[in-house]
This record gives sequence, C-alpha cells and structure tokens, in this order.
Amino acid sequence: MVSRIVRISLVLCVARIAFGVPCHASDACESKSEDHPQTLHRPCWDKASSQNEMNVCAKQDWQSADGQLNRVYHQVLAKFAKDSKRLGAIQRSERAWRAFRDAELDAMYPPGTRDNEHFGSIFPVCWGRVNVRYIEQRIKELQAYLAEENSCSPWIREP
Repeated sequence: MVSRIVRISLVLCVARIAFGVPCHASDACESKSEDHPQTLHRPCWDKASSQNEMNVCAKQDWQSADGQLNRVYHQVLAKFAKDSKRLGAIQRSERAWRAFRDAELDAMYPPGTRDNEHFGSIFPVCWGRVNVRYIEQRIKELQAYLAEENSCSPWIREP
C-alpha cells in the first residue's frame, strides 16, 4: 500500500505538470496575477500565513470566478434571448460543460477521498485552483459569443 506522503506528493506533482501548480504547500498560493487576471484575490494571498488562511483565499478565488462566470453566462443569454434555438443550445452547452467540469474534478479528487488523509490540508487550495482554471477557460469561451463578429463562428475572426 502506498504511504500517505507518497500519495500526496504524487497528486501534487501531477497537478504541477498538468496545471502548473507548485509541488510545495508553501508555494501553493504563488501565482502571477496574469494567471488569474479576473479572480485572484492577491491581498488575501499576500496576507495568508497558514494553511487555513490559504484555504480561505482559494475559496474566495473560486467564488469570485464562479460569480464572474454566472454574470457572463447571463449576458450571453440576454444577447440571444430572441433566438430560441440558439438559446436552447447555449443552455444545453452550459449544462454539459458543468457536468464535464464536475466529472473532471471527481476524476482528479474522487468523492470520498477529499480529506486530509488522502490529499492533506492543501486539498482546498488544489481543488480551488483547478476549478478556477476550468471556470476561467469557460468564461473566455462564453465571452466569444459576446464578441461574435461574423457568421462563421464566435471563434473565427475575419482577416
């Protein structure tokens, strides 16, 4: 059986490779502002001196990102309110994206293992950072609908 320390180290190093999350708990909140331009609560991270405080900062980042996602999603819904087919497709897409994100987080951090024994006290920071990265990517995708400039796609710009 793999020891707790080995499991924690493995999880953190996989996170580092996949998401650029540092392997050391003391570095977990180190991030450049451009990594999370809209959501990073830098003053919180600058003051955090304990794991519990870092966990609070991670939660604030996640709540901020989630709030921004909801605002942008509702802007997209408002933009296409008169186009029922497109509106329905966007709503299905959002539900599918949320299911995908949740499934990915479950794959990384299986339910029933999200505790100190399996991932250590840094778990809320790791989970929050991964979740924020997914949310920020979705925000960019939704903003493309708002910036739509041609009939091909929101992501294809005319030269």
